[in-house]
Amino acid sequence: MTGILKVDTIQSSGGTNALSIDSSGRMFTPARPAFYIRKTGGTTTFGTGVIEWNDVLFDTESAWDSTNYRYNCPVAGLYWVNVSVHNTTDQRTGIWLRKSGTNYLFGFNSNLTASGGFEGQAVISAIMECTASDYIDVKGDNGLSKGYFNNNSAMQVMFMG
Repeated sequence: MTGILKVDTIQSSGGTNALSIDSSGRMFTPARPAFYIRKTGGTTTFGTGVIEWNDVLFDTESAWDSTNYRYNCPVAGLYWVNVSVHNTTDQRTGIWLRKSGTNYLFGFNSNLTASGGFEGQAVISAIMECTASDYIDVKGDNGLSKGYFNNNSAMQVMFMG
């Protein structure tokens, strides 16, 4: 049997809008957790510690823990995470994307410049399955670097479902 369902909004039993569809067919889910933080100020050495991000651009669920520098997953599901750490201080930079304190994925840069130094981006993009009690953070790896990062560094997290 074929049918057509014509609705603009789907609500929960409590009346909260869960899904809206506009006249062009774009779907909106207003309660989708999303987060974006970056580094401001000068170059910072982080060594083997957790990267101390300091400028939240948006956090739809207020899930950022500014004391421990980590994103606390508000609901269980799949999360897309992107991290980019920029180094301009003639050092290799190694970073670990971590889930609840456990190394999840490693990224590094070792781009040799014309002057013989190092500069570049350590980039990680991943889909992580998390519970509502998991947290996501980024830690330096001093085995490959002195761990410098500057203003062109950022982390984004988005709940996929």
